[in-house]
Amino acid sequence: MSTPATYKIHDWIEDVDSDLFLYASGDNTPQKAAVKFTNMLNIYHAAYNQSPADAFIAAERTSPFKFSFRHSHEQDADTAYRYTIDFSLHTQSFFLTAETVQRRWWRKKPLIRPFFRGSVEEFIQRYSSSPSLVTGLYKIQDEKTQGDVCFYSDHGNTPREAAFKLALMNGLHQATHSAYSEAFSQARQGAEIEGRPSEISSASDYLYTLEPFTDEEGWEGFTLKAYADGNNHRLFFEGCLEDFIKIFGKN
Repeated sequence: MSTPATYKIHDWIEDVDSDLFLYASGDNTPQKAAVKFTNMLNIYHAAYNQSPADAFIAAERTSPFKFSFRHSHEQDADTAYRYTIDFSLHTQSFFLTAETVQRRWWRKKPLIRPFFRGSVEEFIQRYSSSPSLVTGLYKIQDEKTQGDVCFYSDHGNTPREAAFKLALMNGLHQATHSAYSEAFSQARQGAEIEGRPSEISSASDYLYTLEPFTDEEGWEGFTLKAYADGNNHRLFFEGCLEDFIKIFGKN
């Protein structure tokens, strides 16, 4: 199914704000666009030096020199959708306007109908496919209390889905300078604080832990460990949070 679309996304070059218009052929229905935006957020929250437009291009795995740049939404005569993302650097928030483009031979101009206005996260939740029925426990050390805060979620916790949740947490952590556990809670991930982590972890399909470390040179940071197979707790990833998001956040 071919439903071309243009995406207007915030960019900055040498600290100068601008907007890029990107043309995408193929399937750009809301469901497919939700996947693109999920990957864009994952990359943006994982890479400190990328603009939203850079993250969108990187998430598409397309060289910027091969991407189809445009001057406006109106440049092409075959688009079926228009997606406009406004970005606030201060709040690190993305606001999306999504529109359909209806073309009729007897009309001189296409009919533009908005069908969504809201945050990119809300768009993703509305148009993404149903989450998996995979359970997960998130064990995050609180930087203030030095204790662990555990969150249990009964759906949507495959590594790819967890990458999206952790990317939102990471973005809030960077924007608000709050503790990771606070940011995870604020992101409304559909997870509840769990007071019996030892019992729940053995019954969960996945376990994700975020804990502090200090390297040989005294640099402090956080390590993410990801385990599968419930009782067996098979470690399949250990490294920095940003690497997990980059690796598992893409399709």
